[in-house]
Amino acid sequence: MKKDMLDINKLAGFIAQNGLSFVAAMDAATMAVGKTSLINGWHDDAPSMEPAKSYYKAGKLALIHSEVSEALEEIRLGQDEDEEIADVIIRCMDYCFENDIAIGNKIIEKMMQNVTREYRHGGKKL
Repeated sequence: MKKDMLDINKLAGFIAQNGLSFVAAMDAATMAVGKTSLINGWHDDAPSMEPAKSYYKAGKLALIHSEVSEALEEIRLGQDEDEEIADVIIRCMDYCFENDIAIGNKIIEKMMQNVTREYRHGGKKL
């Protein structure tokens, strides 16, 4: 898809015209995911002091990676990876909830940055 076909302003306009807020929707979903994890005991062992906090965060990122690996395995087996991709997103949202990351705004900021980049970021192969 060519860059001139990607118009973030049109996307933002569509969201606004339809009474939708991407940021608000992402924040609400992140809150729901995080609270569900909290209620189900997945935050009980979260440390508050360094260096344990960094190790805990690294472990949470490893769990996200494990879900990506499970999605890859589904593809290798010729099966649908939809459920595993949902797990990736859920784990990412939970990570954001635990670490006070306003992911909706960050996604918009990153999309705006990506629109300005060169094709394949200047020639990257992968």
